[in-house]
Amino acid sequence: MSWHNGVKAPYYKRAGGREKVGSIQPDFEGSFSTDLRYKNFTLGVLFDMRFGGEVVSFPAKYGTAYGVLETSLNAGETESENLLEKGVTWTSKYSGTEFTNGVIPAGVFADGTTITGPDGTNQNVGGMTWTEAANAGIVDDAVDEGQWAYWHSAWGTSVVNPNWLYTLSYVSLRNISFGYNVKLPKFKIQNLNVNLNVRNAGYLYNSAPANLHPESGRGTGSAQSAFIRTLMPYQRTYTLGLQFTF
Repeated sequence: MSWHNGVKAPYYKRAGGREKVGSIQPDFEGSFSTDLRYKNFTLGVLFDMRFGGEVVSFPAKYGTAYGVLETSLNAGETESENLLEKGVTWTSKYSGTEFTNGVIPAGVFADGTTITGPDGTNQNVGGMTWTEAANAGIVDDAVDEGQWAYWHSAWGTSVVNPNWLYTLSYVSLRNISFGYNVKLPKFKIQNLNVNLNVRNAGYLYNSAPANLHPESGRGTGSAQSAFIRTLMPYQRTYTLGLQFTF
């Protein structure tokens, strides 16, 4: 771990190297459509789907860091091995104020990490766990869960975690069309088709956290499809049509 003296909060130190964390290639992508007819009624349905392949979501990353998404709850942790304890109540050694919902992080401080303790002196905590440093009076007994959630997913300090690097799968109800055909010989109309079309009706399944839009890729290139950059709103389009055959 490393340490931010300004806000008195720890965060995991980045390794500084490259590691393979997954593949952007989906295991399966496809579509399925069907058209049904009953008497004068027609129904057409189109499904689009994707299963597998990792993506990096910037909206999920910053939404977790700034408390916008539900993923910021429980200190923004989906992996319990990063935290030894949750829901800790403690009194700050710096201010004397009592706090709740604290967490105790797992891991040790990196070699050479220096902390300005409550007494104002600088202490080298390299190789110490959080509990060891707390027992020595150098840090508080717990870390505020909001601080941990922020530094765990913030731009300059975050490490790879499942809040914003995840396997993306979805099943989209891409299009629904309802139609009705009727003959009107009195008006010399061989057939009148009344149809209602719904585009992007919704998602039957979406693995993105907090129900974020799963198809807001950064660009159209194959590599850019692994990056979700913009918090795109869901858009649904309704079209009512009339088609005459004379």
